Amino acid sequence: MSHEFRFPPLHMLPEIEFKVNKETWNIYQLEDDSILLFKLVAVKFFKISDSDPVTGLPNFLLVHTNITSVRSKTREKPKPLPANINRLTDIPDNMRKEVKIVKVINEDWNSYTLEGGFIYEVKPVITMIYRIEGYYDRFGYPIYWVFSQNVSRIKKQV
Repeated sequence: MSHEFRFPPLHMLPEIEFKVNKETWNIYQLEDDSILLFKLVAVKFFKISDSDPVTGLPNFLLVHTNITSVRSKTREKPKPLPANINRLTDIPDNMRKEVKIVKVINEDWNSYTLEGGFIYEVKPVITMIYRIEGYYDRFGYPIYWVFSQNVSRIKKQV
């Protein structure tokens, strides 16, 4: 038997208050010797009516944004990506190079206290990184396109 979970219309979900306990920079050394800093920042939480069938705890929808920063010995004259590039597939294959993480310097869970007495913890997991060849941010650092997925867990506040 398959049970497909569907969100109710987003405008129908009740927004809940939250407090930031910890939002950490996750830091990675890349194979090209650059240091990638990656941070998930919570913007809103919404209560989803269904409870988790295994834990019985409520489900929440996290709205977030990701922030990246780079430290690199490579610095060139800034050359931003063209405004018409919205997806990785808009960049020609010869201009994108997959870059691997060679060392995790810091990787930790973010923590939030949600209204109703719950602790919501989330950690972004980087799944793929591309360096965009020949393009540099306003500080002259290489531009990277980072893909991630979030892992989360909910606990009752003690």
